[in-house]
Amino acid sequence: MTKTLLSHCKGSRFRLVGEKIWLRPLTVDDATGRYLSWLNNAQVNEYSSRSGKVFKKQDVVDFISSANNSKERLLLGIFTKDDDYHIGNLQITIIDLLCGIADIANLIGEREYWGKGVIKDADSQAVHFGFTALRINKFIMGNIAPHRASTFKSRSLGAKLEGRLRNHAMHNEQLVDVLRFGLLEEEFYSKFSHLIGRPTWTPNNVSALIRKTT
Repeated sequence: MTKTLLSHCKGSRFRLVGEKIWLRPLTVDDATGRYLSWLNNAQVNEYSSRSGKVFKKQDVVDFISSANNSKERLLLGIFTKDDDYHIGNLQITIIDLLCGIADIANLIGEREYWGKGVIKDADSQAVHFGFTALRINKFIMGNIAPHRASTFKSRSLGAKLEGRLRNHAMHNEQLVDVLRFGLLEEEFYSKFSHLIGRPTWTPNNVSALIRKTT
């Protein structure tokens, strides 16, 4: 892979459309004060490695620029379909190009959208794109054990618990376990069969990233 993952996905023209939200690549113009407020909000980041850290606008600009120039990462903003309101982000990271393994992570910064199904909507569209267009073999995801909403989201996508790292992270000044989930194509489409054969992205001519083996 010689070009950025963003350019492989057709650059700024790339779109993913879900039932409640749509996603597009972020630009430095999206590094707004509202975005910055998500990163510095204790409740938003309670279960994140960002917890306790202080961020500045330049950190957001650098994060977006780094992702857009990366060969491994695709950073997308999550926007509401009704009013194009930027409510969070999603990132796909290629962990192993040869084996076709990718990590998926997300953030919903606007708390009024918590529990509304937007994360499941966004993740399912990104996973569908990954399996179908990029030909990813497996998605991995993880969270600390106390983050039950994240565990529920992973399971709702069809992911299976593959490991528990004991006393592997700090949360509220206590050591907690980290859960690792894996999601295979057949597991995902057993729950999202309505997406089979239905591209939800544009442009729709994104080429495969992973070379399938026989």
